[in-house]
Amino acid sequence: MDKLLKFAIVVAVLLAGGGVFYHYVIFLPKVERTKQEQITEENRIKQVQIDEAKRAAESERQEAARKDLAKQVGYEQCLQTARVNYAANWATACKLEHRSSLSLASNFIVKLPI
Repeated sequence: MDKLLKFAIVVAVLLAGGGVFYHYVIFLPKVERTKQEQITEENRIKQVQIDEAKRAAESERQEAARKDLAKQVGYEQCLQTARVNYAANWATACKLEHRSSLSLASNFIVKLPI
């Protein structure tokens, strides 16, 4: 009976040791590896989202800059057109004034008989 008890205790200790070995050497590293892979995947997803947000912000900034440039070009074209029209109107007004002053002056020219 004493041998049987010793054998049972040895088997129980071996089984308990095997359970502890399995838990710390096989099971826990697998769990930790899975957690680490999950954290890595979450970080990768976050980084992709950050990159997409940066790209979207850069795209919006470029679009705003393009619109501002288009507005500036349109404004410059409007100014140039206004300057040309103003100069043309001024020149036309001056010519008309000159012609009218010439026609008025010709009315006052006295022709002397020779």
